[in-house]
Amino acid sequence: MINGDARYFAREVPKWLRANARLVFHTITNEWFVVDGDRAAGESYVLALSTTRGDKGDLDTITGGRYLDRFERRNGTWKFIERTFVMDSNINQASTAVYDDAMHPPSEARGAYKPDDPSYRFWRRALSPPE
Repeated sequence: MINGDARYFAREVPKWLRANARLVFHTITNEWFVVDGDRAAGESYVLALSTTRGDKGDLDTITGGRYLDRFERRNGTWKFIERTFVMDSNINQASTAVYDDAMHPPSEARGAYKPDDPSYRFWRRALSPPE
């Protein structure tokens, strides 16, 4: 999707997502690391789901893969110094998202970009002093 240094990635990914994505979900699952002093290496499985807008309608994509990472501890803080993504699987199909059907009524709690996502209201309320 986007290749570049960390600053470029952090600047361009949000732009691309706002212009093209309806839904994005990314999770890191099984992980293992080897630590050797102030250096470490790790492998982490990743699963990403997305629905993007396209000329022929929305597209659902499921991607499975792994991150191969190297880390260094600098001034007591661990930092990524290298990341490689290994794609193990990828499924693309016309979106099958259903937003209103008899079996699954529409949910009032729909994911959205901030500040409209329900998590923003939740955390504001959850961390407010008791009344």
